[in-house]
Parts: sequence; C-alpha cells; structure tokens
Amino acid sequence: MPAIAAIDNTWGAVLIGSWLALLYGVLTLQIYVYNQNYPKDTRFLKSTVAVIWILDTFHTVLIYHKMYTYLITNFGDYDALAHNTWSFNMHVLVTTLVASISQTFFMQRCWRFDKSPVNLALMVVILALALVQLAFGLGLTFSLTEYVQFLNYTVFYEPGIWAVDTWLASAAACDHMVSAAFLRLVVLKRSTIKRT
Repeated sequence: MPAIAAIDNTWGAVLIGSWLALLYGVLTLQIYVYNQNYPKDTRFLKSTVAVIWILDTFHTVLIYHKMYTYLITNFGDYDALAHNTWSFNMHVLVTTLVASISQTFFMQRCWRFDKSPVNLALMVVILALALVQLAFGLGLTFSLTEYVQFLNYTVFYEPGIWAVDTWLASAAACDHMVSAAFLRLVVLKRSTIKRT
C-alpha cells in the first residue's frame, strides 16, 4: 500500500487556491469596477472603500487560516479541534470594525438626503446601536483571548452570554434601522411620475 501524501502539501494547496481564486477575485473585481466607474468620488469615500477592502482582505485571510488549521493541518487530530486559534478571536474584531464602518457610512449617506427631525432621531438611534456594537465587539475580542480552548468558552459564555447577545443583537438592530431609514427615504422621495 503506498504511503499517504501529506494533506498540507496536496489538498491544502488546492483548498487555498480555490478560495483565493473565487472569493478574493470577486472582491477585487468589485473594487476595480468602483474605481473605474467613480473616479471623481471624494477622497473620504475612496478612503472608506479602501479601508473596507483592506479589512475584508484581512477577514478573508483569517477565515482561510482558521479553516486551513482545522481542516488541513490538524486533519484527524480531534484534540486540536478543541483548541482556539488567534484567527478565531481576531475574526470578531474585524467583523465588528467592518460592520461599524459600513453602518455609520450608510447612516451618513441617509442623513445627506433628509435632514428632518424624524430622520435625525433615526440617525441618533443608528449611531447609538453602531457604537454599542463596536464597544461590545471590541470587549469580546479582548475577553476571548483569555480562552485557549473551546471547552473553556462555556466558562465565559455562562456568565457572559449577555455580552455576545448584546453585540449580535445591536449589530442586527443597527442593520434593520439603516434599512428602515432608507426605506423611509424611498417612500418620502417617491417621484410624482405615474407608473406605466
């Protein structure tokens, strides 16, 4: 019976190559199309897009590292699955940063279209939810670094589940509020042209 080749050197390379080709290619294409179609956008807007792209690139690397570690390097080693990786904890941080930047960006765009008192109240709620999400996401990132094993997460989750719930609930609520604000704008700014 022939010796089994190392998974790292064979299927690991195939796995990484396919991920990179598919996901990162689509992301980079979107950035390229944006830069080609909107060369006159403000420096702030272009910087925001660049920061999101850099963070999303890092986010993609974290996912690749996490998956590669668990599925390729530690293939068949069930004890290794109980251990945490640095990329797992950093994932919370990057997700929080991308969400907060995106939500506040859309909040600012919505404010530019309507500066009414009702919209101001919506923007205050959106900003508050984005800040709550950011604070809890940062707190969780630094709290989770203390736990090297997933088994120890139960020690964290039992008293700290409210922090995880608050982080995720505030992120979801903020997304819903941004959507509601834009939906309100669409209804208010509807054209007087009749449908055909």
